[in-house]
Amino acid sequence: MGVLGPTGLTAWIGLHEIGRIGSGQTVVISAAAGAVGSVAGQLAALHGCRVVGIVGSAAKAAHVTALGFHAAIDYRASPDLDAAVRDACPDGVDVYFDNVGGPILEALLPLMREHGRVVVCGMVSEYNHQDAPYAVRTLWQILVKRLTVRGFLTYEHADRIPLAQAQLGEWVRTGALRPLDNIHEGIESAPTRSSL
Repeated sequence: MGVLGPTGLTAWIGLHEIGRIGSGQTVVISAAAGAVGSVAGQLAALHGCRVVGIVGSAAKAAHVTALGFHAAIDYRASPDLDAAVRDACPDGVDVYFDNVGGPILEALLPLMREHGRVVVCGMVSEYNHQDAPYAVRTLWQILVKRLTVRGFLTYEHADRIPLAQAQLGEWVRTGALRPLDNIHEGIESAPTRSSL
């Protein structure tokens, strides 16, 4: 489940195939301290992007900045998420890698640059609310900004996986990409929580 497996491949495919990242672009990643988000942020930084992570605690903010994110926003401690993202991304957002949906997606859509891309990787805020999903009130920004919003499944891009694995493996080998490891010894310790 690590950076050389599904989580790393998901980050790579999402950024390259859907987000079409390029040097100098601004990339925002929600759930940035998570398995996929932490890899996605590092990959975007390796490609010369400015990377801003949205996280849920000060400890997670410190963690992602230690991984090379240029800025981190603790949405729980930010009374005005829009203003916090605007401060971190004064020229707007080219790519939003969305792991959560809901209010954070709603806040990000108006902050996107024209022709920006929203990579829909997950909707963690909605998984337990399928009967009453959050009503995102800023969807009209998709038209105003001419955004591309696209979900994806990693293995629909099977032809790109060998290249992704080769690049991820090389970056891990050289230390350019730091995996987020959560290792437990013995099956009895598997349910314990991570420190983040």
